[in-house]
Amino acid sequence: MPTQGALATRLAIDRTVLTYVIDDLENAGLIERKRDPQDRRARRIVATDRGRVALFEAERRVTHAEDHVLGGRPEDQRDAFRDFASHAAEAIHAAAPATDPCVAVRSVLPPAAQPAG
Repeated sequence: MPTQGALATRLAIDRTVLTYVIDDLENAGLIERKRDPQDRRARRIVATDRGRVALFEAERRVTHAEDHVLGGRPEDQRDAFRDFASHAAEAIHAAAPATDPCVAVRSVLPPAAQPAG
């Protein structure tokens, strides 16, 4: 159960922005804020049952997409791809923290590869 501060650091999101994200997730019934018993000033972010189901479904969909894109590749190559993609995302965020990652990807994709909608 991370604190809001630790979560902001891990996700490289400004704490003030993260507050809005957490508010939205809480309003959707996906997470709860709970007081940290060791530090009454801190709040722990805890997934609700509904949030755990949503996370499971999202992970299932990511696995399906990876299987579609990386199908037939050995696990070490899949791991290498995930590591590269993670480092690339971190580098993009470090270079331009305010850039929406979806906009960044769309800006470099050729028109034929653009997702619909």
